[in-house]
Amino acid sequence: MAHPHIFVDAKFEAVGGADGNLSALRHIWRFDEVFSSSVLLDFDKNENMTLDPPELEAVAETVSASLSKYSYYTNITVDGKAVALGKPDAIKATYVDQSATRWGHARVSRVSEQRDPDLKTISPWVFISH
Repeated sequence: MAHPHIFVDAKFEAVGGADGNLSALRHIWRFDEVFSSSVLLDFDKNENMTLDPPELEAVAETVSASLSKYSYYTNITVDGKAVALGKPDAIKATYVDQSATRWGHARVSRVSEQRDPDLKTISPWVFISH
C-alpha cells in the first residue's frame, strides 16, 4: 500500500537562552485538510466530528511516539558535531477549521560556546516543491 502524501505548513523557532546560546527549538506543523480529515476519522472516538481535549491528547501522544523515532525530523550540529535534542517538554495538538496542528518545544543539550549552529528540519523522506 502506498503511503499518502502529507502536506505540512511547518514553522520553526530557535530559542536563545540568557547566555546567548541556543537553548530550545519550537516546531509548529499545520497539516493539510486531507491528512487532517484522516486524523479526525482515526481519533474522533465519540463521533462528534471534532477532536475534544482527550482525543487531542491521544493525537499528541501518538505523534510524539512516532516522531521520537526520527529525532523529531531535526538535526543540529555545531562545528560538524551533533548536538542532542531533548524530548519535547510537551507536544500539543489542535483541530481548528478542518486542519490539525501540532506543536512542541524541545530543549537543546548545552554545548560550551555554541558557534553558528547548523539547524535542519528535514528528513530523507521530505519532498519540497517551489
